[in-house]
Amino acid sequence: MRILLLANIRGWAGDAIRIWRVHEKLRELGADVTMVNPHKIARSPRELLGSPHMLARLAWSGLLNRHLGRMHLHARFNALVIEKKIRELKPDVVWCESTYGEVADVCHRRGVPLVSDIHGLAYPEYQENSFIEHVPAIGEYIRTLELNVFEKSAILITVSQPMSDYLVELGTDREKIFCAPNGAEVQPKLAAYETPLKAIYAGVFSFWEDVDSFLDCSRSAGAHRFRLAGSGPLQQHLLGRLERERLPIDYLGHLPHARMLEVLATMQVGMVPSLDSVTRRVACPVKVLDYLSCGLPIITPGHGEWGKIIETHRCGIVTGASNGDEFAAALDRLSNREQWEEMAGNAVALIRDEMNWDRTLEPLAEILQKL
Repeated sequence: MRILLLANIRGWAGDAIRIWRVHEKLRELGADVTMVNPHKIARSPRELLGSPHMLARLAWSGLLNRHLGRMHLHARFNALVIEKKIRELKPDVVWCESTYGEVADVCHRRGVPLVSDIHGLAYPEYQENSFIEHVPAIGEYIRTLELNVFEKSAILITVSQPMSDYLVELGTDREKIFCAPNGAEVQPKLAAYETPLKAIYAGVFSFWEDVDSFLDCSRSAGAHRFRLAGSGPLQQHLLGRLERERLPIDYLGHLPHARMLEVLATMQVGMVPSLDSVTRRVACPVKVLDYLSCGLPIITPGHGEWGKIIETHRCGIVTGASNGDEFAAALDRLSNREQWEEMAGNAVALIRDEMNWDRTLEPLAEILQKL
């Protein structure tokens, strides 16, 4: 089976990790996979200016709208690039990471089945972001594109059961939804108990992560130590707080994934703050699984499916809210060596026995058979 895999591999680390794992699994299952990043091609002025006909079509379809001009332009260029690749490669299936602009219509026109791997929901992410100015026309445009993908995809892959349920509530046929959560692999070097505890947040600095509550925790957590690693849209805001408030947090910068796993093994607690929002309730954060793979007990509110997993398997402490004081109290509880070691062992066992990539991506074999 020839598969055209559309993926923005330069996106957030969690997305990139999943994309490569899916790519490897598809090849392991015998598929002939060609990966293309439409965003990378679409950013090439040479590709755009080399075709006056393409330029004219893009200008007419995109630039005439005051609010949506850039988004229309980008979506149309993506569509043209994807259509060109389909003509060149003649794939049996287009496998798309998340919800690319007009890919659903392109596949529909070309008669090629579309598999959409939904890591996150674009419309809720836009609507719930309090750090941006919302334009109703942009929100409606994103919503329309996303619903179009849900409707026209032959298969939809979700990362959690709440995400599957959300799609069904939107009218999606449950028969075409497959859940394949994220995973991890047990690391060769695991965390060890020591005090004072070192707690880390390692991930993207986006609104849905509520990293501010992790920063708040550092002000009321006594002798514990804190590390912050990552980057993202709120980096300036968060680093500004560290400086202005003189918070006792060491910022490690943005680290490559392999290096990050090494750093995690020197910590004692993985912190997963989170907003209580649709964006988070449907998510399956890779950082959670990376923490567990290094033997780190987790502190997190119970807003997402991962909170239930942590609670059920006793891999950490689930708080009532994403709140600095509650996080500090949870850290004090984890200072008990016996409790820490039990939860650290449970964390490693969960990855080894259930939440490893081989297990979580098993549905891909059934998807290929169905296609």
